Amino acid sequence: MTRSSAGYSRWTDEMLDELADSVSGVKDSVLELRESVSEVKDSVSELRESVSEVKDSVEGLQLTAQALLQIAAQQQRENEARQAEIAEIRQR
Repeated sequence: MTRSSAGYSRWTDEMLDELADSVSGVKDSVLELRESVSEVKDSVSELRESVSEVKDSVEGLQLTAQALLQIAAQQQRENEARQAEIAEIRQR
């Protein structure tokens, strides 16, 4: 700024141009930041969906594992019963 003869500060054309360039740069940066934030939000949404799908898959695997363990336990009991029957028949 320069001082006028009345003592007031005045902006020169060069200073105003620099200020306009700076404001324009800040505006561009803000727009880029908004785009980045939007992309991050989209990525977070996709990640949440993926996590939900993985959670559903894990729950399905847990149910399958429980069912397989129950089947294995039942088969083990049946095998033990058969072995007991065979041992009883052999003792006769």
